[in-house]
Amino acid sequence: MARELPLFSDSLNYSYQVDLDGTVYDLQIRYNHREDYWHLSLSLPDSTPLVTGVRMVYDTDLVSRFKQLNLPEGALVLINDAGLEKMGRNDVLDSKLIYLTEEEVSEL
Repeated sequence: MARELPLFSDSLNYSYQVDLDGTVYDLQIRYNHREDYWHLSLSLPDSTPLVTGVRMVYDTDLVSRFKQLNLPEGALVLINDAGLEKMGRNDVLDSKLIYLTEEEVSEL
């Protein structure tokens, strides 16, 4: 079953650890005022960066183009319930970051 990962509306730059497919990752989410976009970075717990500064856009696997790296096999997808075209500064509460396992992706 798809898993919702937390998005926080009270901070413009935060990180937390998350277990995806049995591997722990540090996930950082940061807002860029100039671009009016949120960005996602993933690293290993020892601070080894895997992907940095990926623009968070709706209805797209945010890390699929980086699959050759040591990333989870599933998909990280940003979705929204309000029909928004992009997640601006105040749109966090209308958005969800979902992790789908590789099996769930293949069933789509």
